[in-house]
Amino acid sequence: MRRYFFDTYDNQSILIDEEGLELASFDKVKSEAAASLAELAREVLPGSMQRNIAVKVRDDKARSILVAELTFEVRAHLQPVG
Repeated sequence: MRRYFFDTYDNQSILIDEEGLELASFDKVKSEAAASLAELAREVLPGSMQRNIAVKVRDDKARSILVAELTFEVRAHLQPVG
């Protein structure tokens, strides 16, 4: 199994994964990236009006192999009356 590192990006904040995970297949890497992005979204999106978040995956040779990203924006179309 190869080791993969899941770095998280939140607007200008970056958290580098120093430990990584050993995963058996690229499908498992994709699933872990999606789960990590969903967890990050649950943590940072409540109360946000605009946010760009991402999980960038590196392999054990420091090559970028996958990016899962989410752009979140709340836009009001009408102002509430009163």
